[in-house]
Amino acid sequence: MARKVINTTHAANRYDILSQTPENYNRDNYFLRELQEKVNADWPYRPNRVDIEFENAWGKQTYSPIEVVIQSVRSEKGTEISDDYKKIVFRDILERRFVIGSRFRFGDFFGQRGVEDVNVTDRNIWMGINMNTTNMTSAMVVERCNGVLGSIYTDPETGLSTRHYEPVIFPQTLNASSLLYRNSITQEDADVVAIVQTNEFTRQYFVNQRFILGYGAERKQVYRIKSIHDFYSSITSIDSSVEKSQGLTRIYLEITETDPRDDYEHKIAAQSVGSPIIVDTIDTEDKEYCIQFSSPKPVPAYLGSTPITFIPILVSGEETLSDVPFELNLSLANLPAGVNLSQYVEVEQSNSAFIVKKKRAYLGGDLTMKWRVAAAHSPTGEQLEFEMQLGMGAYS
Repeated sequence: MARKVINTTHAANRYDILSQTPENYNRDNYFLRELQEKVNADWPYRPNRVDIEFENAWGKQTYSPIEVVIQSVRSEKGTEISDDYKKIVFRDILERRFVIGSRFRFGDFFGQRGVEDVNVTDRNIWMGINMNTTNMTSAMVVERCNGVLGSIYTDPETGLSTRHYEPVIFPQTLNASSLLYRNSITQEDADVVAIVQTNEFTRQYFVNQRFILGYGAERKQVYRIKSIHDFYSSITSIDSSVEKSQGLTRIYLEITETDPRDDYEHKIAAQSVGSPIIVDTIDTEDKEYCIQFSSPKPVPAYLGSTPITFIPILVSGEETLSDVPFELNLSLANLPAGVNLSQYVEVEQSNSAFIVKKKRAYLGGDLTMKWRVAAAHSPTGEQLEFEMQLGMGAYS
C-alpha cells in the first residue's frame, strides 16, 4: 500500500518525512537501520572484539560461539569495579536471545585467536545479571561464577541419577561468621548466599539439602540450604514450566556438620532425605574379578516407571567377560508377609540383559538387587556377588 506523500518544501524540520517510520524498535526503522549499518562497518575495527560462547539450551551447559565486544564495568564515579564483572556488547543492536540468567563461557583473552585456542577447563562460566536492550546497542553485564554446587540430579522421566555441577555466584565475604558456644563444645557458625540460574536442575534443590564447598580436603566444609528464593523472573507472570521460568534463584546456606558418607572427592554431600546417593561401579584394583555393568551408566539410585536395562559383566583389569550366566535376586525391605514382590517390580530377562520396571510405588523401603555368578561358572572357581539398593518411592 502506498504511503502518504508529504510536501517538505517549507518544513521546519528536514526529518519530518521520517515520521512514518515503523515504531517499537522495528528493524525497518530508518534510524535503527542506519545505526546497525554503522555498527557493522565499525565492528571489524573494535580492539576489544572477542570470541566467547553462549549457552544454547537453557540450563544444559552446552555452548555455541558468538562474537561480542567486551568492556569493563565501571561505578558511578567511573572506576572499574572488578574483573569478576564484564559488560558484553552484541553486534546485533536488537539482540533478544538473552535474558537475566543467561550464561556465557570464556577465559583469558590475551593471545586468544578463537574459542578453540583456550582449553575448556580454563574457561570461566559467566552469568547475566543486568540487561540493557533500550539503548541504541544491546548489552549485558555478566558476573563470573566463582564456584559450583555438586548434587545428584534424578531425571523425573527415567529415574536415572547422575552427578550434576551447577555454576554458582558466591559473594567474596560471608553474610555472617561467628562461633556458637555450648556448654561442652565450640561450633562454627557461618552463612552464605549463593545465586544460581533457575532451571530444571536447581528446581530440584530443597530445604536442608547439603553441599560441599571449598577447595582442598582440609578446607572443604558442608553447608545446608535453609531458604530458597526464586527472586528474579524474566517475565512478570511466573510460569511453572521450566522453559518460561527463566531467571535467577537465591539460595541461603548455613554451615552444618559433616557426614561420613560425604564424597569429598566428587564434592557430593550425602542427604538424609530427598536426594539419593549415587551408586558407583566397583573398583577392580584389589580384586581379580568383580561384577560391573555396561548398562546403565551411571547405575541409577531410583527405580522409575520407565524400564531400566541392566547388563552385568565381569571385569578384571582390562579384561571383560559378558558371556557368563548371571543370577538376579530381588527383595523389598519391610515387605509384609503374604505380599508378593511381583506386585511392585517386574523383571524380564533377554539373553544377558535384565529389564527391570517398577509397577507401582513402594514406601516401605528400598529394593535390594543381588547379582551372583555361581562358582561353577566363575572364572575364579568361587562364587562372585554384588549387591545394590534402589529407591522405590520417589516416582510413580
